[in-house]
Amino acid sequence: MQRNTVTCTCVSHGTVSRPGSRRSWCCRSRALRVLAIAAAIASLGIASCTETPDAGRVVAVVNGEPITRGQLMEELQKKHGPRALLKLVDEALVAREAAERGITLTPAERDAGLERAAARVGSRVDLEERLKQKGVPLDAYRREIDTDLLTDKIAAQEVKVGDDEVRAYYTEHRADFQRGVRVRARMMLFRDKGSAEAVLEALQSPEADFAGLAKALSEDDATRDEGGDMGYFEKHDYAAVISEAAFSLEPGGTSAVLDAPDGWVILRVEDRKPEGPLPLDEVQEQIRQRLERERRPEAREQWLLAARKAAKLQIPRKELRQAVEAMIQHVDAPPMPGEL
Repeated sequence: MQRNTVTCTCVSHGTVSRPGSRRSWCCRSRALRVLAIAAAIASLGIASCTETPDAGRVVAVVNGEPITRGQLMEELQKKHGPRALLKLVDEALVAREAAERGITLTPAERDAGLERAAARVGSRVDLEERLKQKGVPLDAYRREIDTDLLTDKIAAQEVKVGDDEVRAYYTEHRADFQRGVRVRARMMLFRDKGSAEAVLEALQSPEADFAGLAKALSEDDATRDEGGDMGYFEKHDYAAVISEAAFSLEPGGTSAVLDAPDGWVILRVEDRKPEGPLPLDEVQEQIRQRLERERRPEAREQWLLAARKAAKLQIPRKELRQAVEAMIQHVDAPPMPGEL
C-alpha cells in the first residue's frame, strides 16, 4: 500500500515532499494540537502585530504619550516569543511521540507529578501562591507537568541496559552490596499475651502450620497476608527483642512469646545467610533500575534535542523563525517543563 506524502517547510531545508513518518509532525499533527498552538502563539503576541485589528488600541498613557497594544505585543514577542514558541513545539513533539508509542499517564501519575512539584516549593498552597504571583493558571501548569512526565517515559524507553553492563557494575561496586548475617523469619503478632500463649501451645504439634496460623490469626497488617513472612533481614532492622530472638534461633526454631513494642510476638526462623555480598541474581534488577535512572536525564535531553532538529516547522515571520532555529541548534539542554 502506498503511503501518504507530506509537504513541509523546514527552517533548515526549505520545502520537501516525502512519505509520512513519525518525525514529520508539522503536517500530520492532530488538528486540535495545531489550533491550540496557534491560539497560544497569538495570545503571546507572536503573530505579526500589523495583522491585529486593534493593534492601535491604547493600553497605557505615560505623561500624555500613548502606548498601544501593538507596541506591547511587539515587546512581548521580542522578549518571550522564541522561547514560548519553542516550548509549544516541545509540547507538540512530546505529545505526538507519546501517542505513537502508546504512552499514557494515569490519574495517579498526574497527581503524583503535581505533588512532587509542590514539594519542591514547600506545599500545595505554596505552589498555588507562586503560580498566582506569576500569572500561571493551574491547568496550564498541569499541562507542563504532564509533558515532563511523558518526556520521562519516552526517555525511559530510549535507555537500554544490557546484562554485561549489569555484571560490570556489580563487579565494580561489589562493596555496595555487602551485607551482614541475615535471617529469614515469620512472625505472628497479638494484642494480648493470652492469645499468643495459646497459639504457641498449638505450634508444639508437628502438624501445625505456622504460615497458615499467621494468615488466620496474626494481627500484624504488614505480614499477615504473607503468612507472617518478614523476608531476609539483618540484626539492626528490627527492635532488639525481635532481632536477638531471631538471630539466636537455628532454621526451623520457634521463639517463646516475646514482649515486643507493638504487642506479643512469636517468631519462626526459616533460613540464615552468612555475611558477604548479595548474589548477582538478587540485585541485578536493582542495578538495572539504578543505571536506567542515572542515564535517563541524558537520554531525555538527547531525544528532545534530536526531535527538535528533525521537526519540520513553518514559521512565516523571519525574525521569529531565525530566533527559534538558533535555539534549536545551540541550546545545550532543553528546559525542564514544570519548573517555576
